[in-house]
Amino acid sequence: MSVQAIAAVFAIGRSAKITSGETIVLLALANRASVEDSSCWPSLERLATECRLTRRRICQIINRLADAGMLERKERYGNKGEQRSTMYFLRVTDWPQDDALTKPRPAPPVQPTSPPLCSGLHPEPSVEPSVEPSPKEEDFPGDEAAGAIPVSSPEPKKPTKPKAEPKPEPKPWWDAVCDIFGMHAITKSDKSRIGKLARDFKAKCEYVGLGLDEIDARRDNLIAKWNDAAKVTPEALLKHWDLAGDDQNIFRPREPTPEEIAEHEAVCRGEIPA
Repeated sequence: MSVQAIAAVFAIGRSAKITSGETIVLLALANRASVEDSSCWPSLERLATECRLTRRRICQIINRLADAGMLERKERYGNKGEQRSTMYFLRVTDWPQDDALTKPRPAPPVQPTSPPLCSGLHPEPSVEPSVEPSPKEEDFPGDEAAGAIPVSSPEPKKPTKPKAEPKPEPKPWWDAVCDIFGMHAITKSDKSRIGKLARDFKAKCEYVGLGLDEIDARRDNLIAKWNDAAKVTPEALLKHWDLAGDDQNIFRPREPTPEEIAEHEAVCRGEIPA
């Protein structure tokens, strides 16, 4: 982990105009960057998991950061010429920095110390105590016989530990719907709509045995077929889910006909041979 790279991500000025998604990806790369040359080689799946974004979104953000000169990419190949991984180099020194964060604070002025004037006119304070010592209990006998009750000091209260706030549960399907379709949960109706879409897309993807990336892939397929991205709303994608995918020929069990049910019952009764 490179503390210098993480601090540089936070110190990027407002002139850079980077989005929140780009900031999260830069922090994920800086968390894995080496101290010597700020290099790292995480996979796209690892970045997508840590940043809670899709693999397609991670690729788009890395391309924009590379075009802006904030990082460099270098492909790594094995002995047989197969591609192994991509190495990223964070160009921390080339990033625009915020002067308010990087400029060192000036040291407070040091006031010169000088001896006080006319120090001989004032006598030095006496070390001897000026107040007589308090009398001891032995000096006043008879208090116990008179029934005096000693006053006890109250016990100090034990400090209470603050309750830990519960961590928010991850909502990958919710985040995927908001990220792919650019939706924001501002009002109560928006939250209700996004929650219903997330449940419907989860059921669709689990039915065909696929994950979150299937939503983005089928959306691109439907845009290519209709040639109009404005028509491909979340509701339209759910309605034309089979048209946008390649699962039209997947075997699905059908309901038996009445003739097949009657024939099966006759075989069970032994009326006709099986």
